[in-house]
Amino acid sequence: MSKENLPAALEVIRYAKEIRESVQRQFWERLEHDVKKHQPSGLNLNLSWHQNFASKPADEFGLEARITPVNEKVQALSYRIASGPDYFGLGLWLKLRTEEGYDNFCKIREVKILQAYLQKKRSGQMEPPWWLWWERWQRGVYAADDPWSWFAKDRDEAWHKDTAAKFWSFVGETHNLVLEANKAVKKSK
Repeated sequence: MSKENLPAALEVIRYAKEIRESVQRQFWERLEHDVKKHQPSGLNLNLSWHQNFASKPADEFGLEARITPVNEKVQALSYRIASGPDYFGLGLWLKLRTEEGYDNFCKIREVKILQAYLQKKRSGQMEPPWWLWWERWQRGVYAADDPWSWFAKDRDEAWHKDTAAKFWSFVGETHNLVLEANKAVKKSK
């Protein structure tokens, strides 16, 4: 490194945390905006959106779409687009994630109906205790120590439109079944 570049390099190091936070925020905000923008007119849903930022690079980042505002202590399903070092995709995410909670959740009749539908109609799998259903759209997304380079990539409108279309296809197919499952879970408590 040349002596002339040293002040600029030190400045980047000084603000590295803020730069990383800004890059991930921009990625997920743009994705949320584009998913909302491409919501099909015939699918009139009022989803509550929440971005999940990771504190460590190897953790999961995500964009959660809740069907109704959910109490954080209540077991319920929500839609979630997520990324980790080896994946980018979509699934039905569980609010409380314990093996026992997952097993009890899966014993509810409406949840069994939803699972049977997903296994028959969709390409994906169950991943307890985090996901009732998971569909991987991309593998080997980024190095475990550097998700920010992937977040910062230029993505054209077609990429965002395609991601939104995948999301809304999944939601459109499963929304009524997810609503019924969440209602049944709420009644079982």
